[in-house]
This record gives sequence, structure tokens and C-alpha cells, in this order.
Amino acid sequence: MSKKSRRARVRQPRQSSRPSPSSPAPPPSGEGSEDRGAAPQGAKKQVDFRAEYAYVLTDLRQMGFIALAMFAVLVALSLVIH
Repeated sequence: MSKKSRRARVRQPRQSSRPSPSSPAPPPSGEGSEDRGAAPQGAKKQVDFRAEYAYVLTDLRQMGFIALAMFAVLVALSLVIH
């Protein structure tokens, strides 16, 4: 068997697939942009995240109760076994 040699690997700099911030993307062409019905870029719609994700809080609360119940079952089983 031949001996394995350990050579230091030459690291090449990574090339990012994203454009650099210093070169902004070209603006889209004006053809057909008016009939899309899109809002202007500066106008942002306010979103009420509390109303949009109200179910998340109830799901988290339910998972917490289930985890607590499972932990209580583990403690009870450990007391019964020992």
C-alpha cells in the first residue's frame, strides 16, 4: 500500500451569485408595467401580524400543555418503576 500524502488545499475565493450592492439592478422596462396593477414600490401595506398569526399562539400553548403532560407521565412512570 502506498502512503497517503497530505497536501494543503489551495482555497479559491468564493464567487457570490448575488449582484454586489455597488451595482444596482437595471430598472425594468416600461412596457406593460402599468397594466399589472401593482402598487408603487414606495407604498407598503401595513399588516397586522397579531391577527394574521393568531392561530400560532394557540398552537404553541397547546404544544406546551402536551409537552407538560408527557413530562408528567415520564415522572410518574419513573416513580412507579423504581
